[in-house]
Parts: sequence; structure tokens; C-alpha cells
Amino acid sequence: MMLCWCRTTLCLLIAAGTTMGVCAQVLTAEDLTRAGVLRLSDILELADDWSGSSTEGYHWDIAPLGTSWEASPEWSLFIDGQLISLRALNRQSLNTVPIALSEICEIRLNATPVLINGVLAHGGAVQITMCKSPNGLSLRGQVGAGNETGDPGPYKYTDRGGSNVDRTGPTADGALSVSSGNWHYRGMVAADEHHVTDPRIRPRVLQLYRGEKDARIIYRALGFDGSSSGFTVNAATSWTEDLLFTPVMGREIPVDRQTTFVTMYSARRLLGYSISGISTSLTTRENPELIFTDIVQQRTHARLHSMISLGINSIEFGAAWVFAQAQFGPEELRHTLYSYRGDATLSLGPPDRLRMRTMAALSLDDRILGYELFSRAWHDRIGLDLRVILRNRAPAAEMTFADWATRGFRPGNAEFRFMDLDLPRRRSTYSLDIAWTAGNQVKLYLSGGLRRLTNHVRPRMHALLDSTRTRLHATTDIVAASGQIARASGRIHMPLTSQFTVKLYGVYAYPWSDADAFRSAWYHRMQIGGQAEFHPNDRFSLNMRLRYVGATTWSEFEEAAAGNPEFYTTRLPGAVYLHLTVQKRFWGERLRLSATMRNALDHAHLAHPAGARTHALFQVAMRYAFQAGNAGSS
Repeated sequence: MMLCWCRTTLCLLIAAGTTMGVCAQVLTAEDLTRAGVLRLSDILELADDWSGSSTEGYHWDIAPLGTSWEASPEWSLFIDGQLISLRALNRQSLNTVPIALSEICEIRLNATPVLINGVLAHGGAVQITMCKSPNGLSLRGQVGAGNETGDPGPYKYTDRGGSNVDRTGPTADGALSVSSGNWHYRGMVAADEHHVTDPRIRPRVLQLYRGEKDARIIYRALGFDGSSSGFTVNAATSWTEDLLFTPVMGREIPVDRQTTFVTMYSARRLLGYSISGISTSLTTRENPELIFTDIVQQRTHARLHSMISLGINSIEFGAAWVFAQAQFGPEELRHTLYSYRGDATLSLGPPDRLRMRTMAALSLDDRILGYELFSRAWHDRIGLDLRVILRNRAPAAEMTFADWATRGFRPGNAEFRFMDLDLPRRRSTYSLDIAWTAGNQVKLYLSGGLRRLTNHVRPRMHALLDSTRTRLHATTDIVAASGQIARASGRIHMPLTSQFTVKLYGVYAYPWSDADAFRSAWYHRMQIGGQAEFHPNDRFSLNMRLRYVGATTWSEFEEAAAGNPEFYTTRLPGAVYLHLTVQKRFWGERLRLSATMRNALDHAHLAHPAGARTHALFQVAMRYAFQAGNAGSS
């Protein structure tokens, strides 16, 4: 069985004063603050070519537009250049990351494959860079809260019972740091709540909620990071009392989730190292339907690297080791993975001429040999950038849901059907991206690409809607599929005046295939939008974003809605969303107050079972920053 994914990308960008990679979008700390971002998932409001889906408005399954978030989210998360794996039950939720948003300096969204510190993120990447602590003693943080209206509740598609009101927050985080020239130490705390269903409509939602004291999500986090003499350590943990929606089951499970990560690294050229460890555990709470899905997933990644200078050229060698283990259920069914990888990266060329960088790697994943090749050639003055990747590795290199299912794991006694029990020994990815940038203040950015995937296996979900209980009955097939995807995007970032900036963008992804399993994974196919920023002075700012999201829905839901139009509300083929944030500053940069409104403009439509949408949200936030030391106030 083979999955063939042919990807063509055309990107047009006219940008002023922004840093762009090959289809990479950079969000600075100022961008996040002016947009009223309170949770990591809020970056979807600012992302041009990423889309997402959520059932309760807290956990968001996200992916680059043109890839599937439900089946197998292959994008990677990096914090300060270190790989952090969040996968749990084949999902990655940014809002479980133990991190203080007030300390984020930059977020880079890579919708195409990228090489980061010797690690090839073949499915794209979210890169988070933390701010350096200012000299002296400093305290920074933010707090906010809001209300949602028009949300149908967790996969709730009836127009009876009146409107639903959910409460977001209070959301708060803070960090206290002390720093000098060559060292710093910082501690952070974070807390969040999300009340997912108003008690007045609890009788018409899923039975699991009736066993809960309050239908809400509670999040708490602690963290510490420090550096001295070139050595850096970062450790953080979060606890989440959760109502986790599992697509393969079509229902929510009350679980307690804990996410912990530790990273240590040294960037010495002669011999540097990086070590990262991540643990995610889900423990089912008592519920009236006696559903359980207990899982503990651990992953350790260690890498040694050395760089040798050859004049203006350099060569870097690296060796990595990965240990991953998943433990399922009360029977403690275990799945263990050992992976070894060696790589070499050659960099050629002076800064003002043609430059090249090539990485080649060999890997051994559960005794299966694989390889990776990444090559980039670029010229900063001309503005050309060419990237090529070839990847052929065993599926065991990443713990996927299909791999777990074949080993007997059944979360909550989920129903599985195996279309092909013989999983491929290797799966391949071939990708080509070319880009051209021209101009100074006004930049023209063009890029195109081709991508092909073979032997990829994914789960395919079938859902039946039970109108008497307003819930899903899901059956999941483990299948191989073939298909292609064409993708195009364009951006214009234009400063009309020194106080008023406008950005326009558009992204389109079109899949075609003879296999239903491939086509059913593509929901969002188009995003078109614009963003305007107005800051008449250094004390006031206005951020507005209007976007259109074109999508298809599950055929099962469309059939149920057609058979009973009074009970179900069908979703429009597309939806228009408005995001508006007004912000006022006090005492320089010490205090900022902001108010944010988000609204779906077409009507109070209800989304498909993989994603309830909010009709309107209003929230207020306060961001503070105080500093004592020789650097003055921040």
C-alpha cells in the first residue's frame, strides 16, 4: 500500500520589515501582546497558513493548511531550539505546554519542512523562543478572562435549549527573574480555567458531564530555567483536569493529564550537547459510563554535536539517541522504541554570495535502517532560496496511533477495523521548495514546491450521530491511502503610514485522490484574510483581523442534518471571522490593558463533529512588567 502526496506551493509576499523563511511566519512578542493573546492556541488567530479544530474551545488540533490534524499531526514543537514532543493519543495540544506567554519573545510557524539544530521537522514546526531576562530583578506576567456565546457545546448540534455561554479563564501567568551579564535564573507559574458548558444546559449534553462537579478544564503549571557559562537548563510541568475529546471514540473522557519536560544544552562549537525529556500521562477519572483510557508516554532525545571551521565554510557532526516508551491501561501494555541517528551538516559560501547547507543522516529505528537528506542553497542579495528533503524512515520513528492499535491498545474500548494489518517497514517523504524575494521596504516573495509521501498509514474515522443523546458513535479504520495536494499562498504586508499597517493574505490547498481515506482528512481548504494595525502613539493600539475559512464537513453529519433539518443546523461551506483588540498602555511599558472580541459573522452556525466553533467571544486582559536593576524599567 502506498500513500503518494504531491505538493505544489506558490507563495507571494510583499513584506515590510518582517522576517520570513520559506513559507514561515514570525510572530513577535509585540504581535502577541497587541493581539490580546492569552493562550498558545490563540496564535491560530494570527496564523496565515495554519488551521485548527476544537470541540470545547480549549484544546485545538492544529496543522499547516493542507495537512490533516485529526489523523496524524506530524508537525514538531521546539522551545529554544530543543525538540519537545506533546503527542498523546495521536494529538498535540499547545495549551498543555507548561510555559508563561509573557516570557515568549518569538513564535515561528513553519508550514513546510525545516531543519532545526540537526533535527529534520518534515511535517512543519512551531518554534518558540523565550525572551532573555533583562539585567537585574524583573517581574512580568498577564491575567485575563472572558465569555463565549453561541458555542453549541461539545459536539452539540441541536438548536434547542437556548444559547450556551462558556467562561474562559481566569487565565494568568507570571515570571520572576534575576540576571546579570553571563547568567540568569527565572521561575514561572501559570494557571487557567475553561468552563466548557453552562450548567443550565447540562441536561442536554453528553452523559459524562453529569458525573462531574463542574464541566470545566483546570490547568496549573510551574517552571524554571537558568543559564551560566554557556550551559542552559529548562524544566517545567503542568497539571490539567481535563474533559478530553477523542476523535477515534467520538466522545469525551474525563482525565487528569500531566505534562513534564526537561531540557539541557550547551552550544559550544568544539563539543556541544542537548538533552530533552518529555513525559505525558493521562489518567481516567471516575465516570458513569465506566470508560477508561490510561496512558503514560515518555520520550528522551539526546544529541552530541561538534563543529569544525574550514575558513568561511564549516562542517558539523551530530549523533542522536532516542528512547520512547508508552504504557497503556491497567494491564500496563508497553510499547518501547529505541532509535539511533548520525548526521553531518556541511555549510559553504560567504554571506554575500551563494551559500549552501547540506545535511545527511542515517538512522536505525527499531533495527530498521533509514536515511534523511536536507539540502538548502540560497543567495541573500539575489533573494533565491532552494530547499530539498528526502526522508525514508520506519514508522516506528514516531509513535503513531496506527502503530499503537496494531499492538492491541484500545482507548476506552474504541472500535477498530484494520483494512491492512501489514504496516509498511518504511515511509518516505520527498519535498522541493524554491523561493525568491525581491525589494527593500516592499518585498516580493514567490515560492513553489513539490512534495510526495509514500507508504503513510492513517486512521480513518466513521461517525454516526445519535440524536437522542446528541453524541457520536465512531468506528476507526487503520488504512493506507494515496493522494495529492496542491497548495498556494500569498501575503502582502504594507505600511500605509508610520502609524497604520495593512496585511492581506490568502492560502489555498486542494487535495485529489481516488482513496476516500485520503479525501476525508481534508476539511479546511482555504483561508483568505486581512489584518490592520493602527497605533497613533506609543500608548494606544488597535489590531483587527478579518478572515474567511472555507471548509467541508463530515458526510455523516450532512446526511443527519438533511434528514432532520429542524434538529440539526448545517454548517455553511465557509465562515467569516472577525478579531478585534484594543489596547492601552500606562506608565510606559509597565502596564497594558486590552479588550478582545472575536465573532463569526455569517450566522451562529454549528461546526462538524471535530470542531465546535464559537459565535462570539469577549475577553479582557492586563499585562504587567516591572524591573529593578541597572537596566531601568521594561
